[in-house]
Amino acid sequence: MKYLNHFIVLALAAAALVFSMGCNFDIWAHAVGYDPDKEDDTYYALRCDPQSKTYTMDVVPYGTPGASSSPGTLVGSLGKPCVPSNEGKGRPSTTSDPVSSPAPGSAPPQDPNDGPLRKPLATAATTATAPTPPSLINTFPWLEPLAFPPAFPLANAGKNPLTCPPTLESFLVNHNQASVTAVGLCPFKVLKEIQVRSNPLQIAITPDGTLALVTSYDGAVTFIDTATNTVKGTLDLPNYNPSGIAISPDSTRAYVTHYLDQLPCLLVIDIASRKLLSTIALPKAYPRVVVLTPDGSQAWVNYYADRVVSIVDLFTGTVASTVDVGTEADTGMVFNPSGTKAYVAVYPDQIFVIDTASLNTVAKIKVGTSPMDLVMMPEGKRMFVSTETDPNIWWIDLTTNTVTQRTTPPGGNTAGGTMGLTVFH
Repeated sequence: MKYLNHFIVLALAAAALVFSMGCNFDIWAHAVGYDPDKEDDTYYALRCDPQSKTYTMDVVPYGTPGASSSPGTLVGSLGKPCVPSNEGKGRPSTTSDPVSSPAPGSAPPQDPNDGPLRKPLATAATTATAPTPPSLINTFPWLEPLAFPPAFPLANAGKNPLTCPPTLESFLVNHNQASVTAVGLCPFKVLKEIQVRSNPLQIAITPDGTLALVTSYDGAVTFIDTATNTVKGTLDLPNYNPSGIAISPDSTRAYVTHYLDQLPCLLVIDIASRKLLSTIALPKAYPRVVVLTPDGSQAWVNYYADRVVSIVDLFTGTVASTVDVGTEADTGMVFNPSGTKAYVAVYPDQIFVIDTASLNTVAKIKVGTSPMDLVMMPEGKRMFVSTETDPNIWWIDLTTNTVTQRTTPPGGNTAGGTMGLTVFH
C-alpha cells in the first residue's frame, strides 16, 4: 500500500506537469523530439518550378525568424511539364494535399464457391492483413501532431529523402492533357497518369483521405480512388462548367463553382452517390474559388477579376453576406483552424486577414506579386504563400501577421512563380 500511494502521488504530479504545459501538449510527440511550437522544422514543397517548367520538390527549412530569405534545397524533379490553366491567369489548388495511401496488404483469397451456398473460407483468410485506410495530411481535424510523425531528414541537392513513408503521395492537375498525375513523394516519382474529363481545373481530397475530386470545365467532376489511383466514377454535368471545389468536413458533400456569367451558382454534390443534389444561386459572374469554414457551415466564394467575396450559408442554401475587400481577390483563400480568421490573397501583393465575426479586415500582410496558393499549417500559427509571378515561398507568422522569411528555390530568383503548392513535413 505504501508503494501504491507513492505511485499515485507521482502520477498526479506528472499529470499536473503535463497540464501546466498547456492543453495542446502532446507527450508522445515531445518524446520523439517533435515540437509543433518550435520554428526550426523542415518542410517539403511540391510545386511548378518557374525556371525548368517542371514539377519539383524542394526542402524548405524554417530559418531564423526575421531572416529576409533562405535558399531551398532541390530534392528532385519529375521531368514533367507543368500544365496549368491557359485562361491568361494562373489558378490555385491545382495540386492536392498530401495523402498517405494504404500500405498493400495480403489480398483476400477468391472463393470459387461464392454464392448463396458458399462454403466457409479457410482459416488463413481471416488473418489476412488489411490495408491501412488512406489518410489526409495537414487537414483541419488534425490539430494535434501524430504520436510518431514521419521523419523527413535534410536531403542533399539532387537526392531523395532517405527516410519517409513510401505511401505518401499527391495529385497534380494537367489542364491541357485531360489528366491527373499521381506522384509518390518518397521517393519522388510519377506513380500513374490518370485520365479525366477534358480541361480539368482544380482538385480536392476528402477529409477521410479516400477520394480525390477533380473539376473539369467541360462539364464533369471525376472521383479518383486514392487507394488504387483509379477513376471510381464521373459525374456528368452537361449544363455546367465546374471550376473551384471544396469538400465538407464529414466528406459527404462537395461544393463546386459553376464558372460562367450565365446563371452563376454553387453546385451541391452528394459524394457517396455521385449525384448533383441542388444549386445555390450566386450574385456575380464567373465564381472561381470556394473554401469552407472549418465547421462546414459556410462557403466563401470569390469571382474572376472581382473584389467581392460571397458568404454562403450552407444550412439555408442562400448568400448570407458579402465582403468587399476593395481590390481584386480571385485566387487563394484559407481559414485558421478555429474559423475565426479568413486569409484572402489580393492583388497586387497582399494577404488580407478578415475577422469572420465582424467581417472587418484586421490586418494586411505584404508578400510577392500576385499571391496564389495559401497553405495553413495544422497548428494554425504559420502559413505558406506562393505567388503567380514571384518564385519565393513566403512564411507568415500568424501570431504577429508578419512575413518572417521567404525561401528561394534552387537556382536563384527566377522570373515566374508557382502554379499550385503542396507543403508537408
